[in-house]
Amino acid sequence: MNQRIRISGGLYAATLTCYLHTVPLLFVHAPVIEKARWGAWLSVLLSGVVSSLVGLLIGWICLQFKQQSAVQAARSALGRFAGGIVGLVYALYPVWVASLVLRDVQEFATLILLPGTPGLFATLVLALVVLYAVWNGVEPIVRLAFPSLVLTVGACLILPVVLVREFSLLQVEPIFLRGYLPIFEASVSTAPFFGEIVMIFTLVPLLSRPKEVYRWTAAGAMGTALILAEVVLITLLVLGPILPTRLLFPSYDVLQQISLAEIIERIEMFFVIIWLSTMFLKLALYVYAASEAATDALGLKSHRLPAVVVLALAVALTRTWPGVIPLVAEAGTPEHLVTHTSWQGTILLLFLIAALVLRARAKRRVAAHG
Repeated sequence: MNQRIRISGGLYAATLTCYLHTVPLLFVHAPVIEKARWGAWLSVLLSGVVSSLVGLLIGWICLQFKQQSAVQAARSALGRFAGGIVGLVYALYPVWVASLVLRDVQEFATLILLPGTPGLFATLVLALVVLYAVWNGVEPIVRLAFPSLVLTVGACLILPVVLVREFSLLQVEPIFLRGYLPIFEASVSTAPFFGEIVMIFTLVPLLSRPKEVYRWTAAGAMGTALILAEVVLITLLVLGPILPTRLLFPSYDVLQQISLAEIIERIEMFFVIIWLSTMFLKLALYVYAASEAATDALGLKSHRLPAVVVLALAVALTRTWPGVIPLVAEAGTPEHLVTHTSWQGTILLLFLIAALVLRARAKRRVAAHG
């Protein structure tokens, strides 16, 4: 890791918000609305609270290692070999997620933006642009977060105004019509998306003021929850609680309802561009995290060659994933939940053990000199 790179707390929170909310904008609606109906937005906010708590734990773990990278931290606590294994485990997760993100963009592009375009071509073009960004280090990646977040917040402010004519208030039901349990069940289905907060193990060491990690982590996680909760609520108001569960991309279908004075059409493309910028940021950040971890674990001098390998693996993996309909159907299923949270939980547990080992060692050292 380049120790000269430091980012502000605000930029850290913006990066966290951008990479956490972008994929759920496509896939979170169906499982959450199906379970909680009009309480779906509340389920998303509840998930944000849990994600914030997990982020605070990760912040505490990172503070024990004094701005070391993920692999450096694991090695300082567990030794060179065991720490290297932890680093490789940490590197494999973003490779896997990067391949899913590439597949998501590919499916959306070939079905919505550029119908008929070969999927592999769209994937390779995006991968090459991401590789160029990653080769230049993490700083240009996170610098994209502020403009992306500003545009995202602006879009969130505009959406209720331009869609208010499409709201159907007569179909609104009480939030707790089915009781409290569906709200909690729906929040569990969002765990794989919010669980990606474990990737801040790459971001926290970059903070210029590490002790502010708790404040900015909570801000980033709850910012994500607020954005998603608003989009879910607007989707309910426009499409109701049934139709979104049967659509591939409910949020995009909502955007297609926008029409200003019946003259200005296709405004949804403005929002799609914002979404694509955050998807690019997420993909670049994950590729950088994987390549940095692999660089440290293997003792290499530069992250550039690992970045090429990481992207090549991610592109290769995209050919193994099913089409968009099975992907959408899988979101929120027990298999989806277990697969993702197992990865995330393993990473969190490994670094928690490393932090506790390091802390116990420091206490013994103090006691020995006391």
